[in-house]
Amino acid sequence: MKKQPVLIPLRDGRHWKLAEDFQRTVGKTEWTVKQGFVTNFASVPRFFWRIFPPWDTYGPASIIHDYIYGDASVPVSRKRADTIMYLIMKQDGVPYWKRTLIYYTLRLFGFPNFTKRTSRIVKR
Repeated sequence: MKKQPVLIPLRDGRHWKLAEDFQRTVGKTEWTVKQGFVTNFASVPRFFWRIFPPWDTYGPASIIHDYIYGDASVPVSRKRADTIMYLIMKQDGVPYWKRTLIYYTLRLFGFPNFTKRTSRIVKR
């Protein structure tokens, strides 16, 4: 069984902070999100939460996806980031229909969030 992330809820009730590093392997690449990273899991409009709550079985994939989308120093295209999320959802047993719908939703509507990427590299 894959290790699940250890999270601390933040006071706003919508964001969570990793209490320890979280890792997933996709193909030959191991993705590590460092302790302290803040995620909102899946950015699902509240209207759809009954069908797609932000923290469902695709939660671990959402953490990796949030990390890639949020950090411009990660040399990954938007399409590759969305594919990585799809593959992690597959590893985690998210049903085909659900992971496919999420993937195509990201492809259609993820652009604004991807363009907000910021570099976490500190230049000295």
